[in-house]
Amino acid sequence: MRWIFVPGMTRKWSTKLYIDATTPSAHSLSAVKKGDLVDLELDDSLFLKKMISLPVAAKKNLKKIVDLQIRQSSPGGGETLVWRSIIERKSKQEIVVHVLLIKKQVLADLTSHISDRGAQLRSIRIANLPRAEPLTDNSQRTDRVWTFWNYIIAVMSIGFCIFILWHTNGRITAQEAQVQQLQSKKAALELDAIQLRKRLDQNNANFSEISHDIGIFEAGFLRLPLFLELTEMLGDDTWISDLTLNTGTLNLSGFSGGEVTAIMPDLRTLSWVSGVELLGPISFDSFSRRNRFELSIKIDGLK
Repeated sequence: MRWIFVPGMTRKWSTKLYIDATTPSAHSLSAVKKGDLVDLELDDSLFLKKMISLPVAAKKNLKKIVDLQIRQSSPGGGETLVWRSIIERKSKQEIVVHVLLIKKQVLADLTSHISDRGAQLRSIRIANLPRAEPLTDNSQRTDRVWTFWNYIIAVMSIGFCIFILWHTNGRITAQEAQVQQLQSKKAALELDAIQLRKRLDQNNANFSEISHDIGIFEAGFLRLPLFLELTEMLGDDTWISDLTLNTGTLNLSGFSGGEVTAIMPDLRTLSWVSGVELLGPISFDSFSRRNRFELSIKIDGLK
């Protein structure tokens, strides 16, 4: 779309007309149609021009001083005239003011011609002098629709921005709440992980104790048949003074009334014995009148 329909506004906002001294006003205004808003620009040839030199100190009250001089130098105190002034040039010593004067009746005739055509006069300005104050300015009245819709558009834009900010803030708040929930869940999971780790360590400790107890039980359970068989094998003339049982070795010291070398083959016949060796020399104990010996028996396991 090249334009947007807004109630009370036309696609062409205003009609601008340029009027100079060579063109009759009625001919220049022939393009004006009923309902138009008209902006007039008057060529400076329609104006009486004056140059007023003033000291730099007059800059603060420049407009009042210029108005006073124009009234004092014009017939009837300037009551029939309208004038506008602009600073032409200035230096360190003086300010030169350019003043353009026109009769009020000329402006009234232009206004009347436009009203007769059913149009509205929006403004009358001096052509090529945009800094100069308008000769007539009805824009506050004629631009009400434009001002109203500008206000509506501004309010809608602000409302839309507020809605976007509110919506965005709501999403941010929701996301912050989700992050908080996730952090809470994370903290809870970390606490659960610590508790599980403690339970695992405790279970491992309990398992170690149970394994140790089972080992003790198995060791005690295996010793009884081992000692019974060993007692039966050695006979009454042999007795043991010291015995050490490890995982795979049985070391024993004792005294025997017979030959120790005869005991060793008998021990090798036991099902749980894999080997028998002397740990030292066989000596004769004069006190007990027996042979003293030390043996190492390799255990293979009970069958």
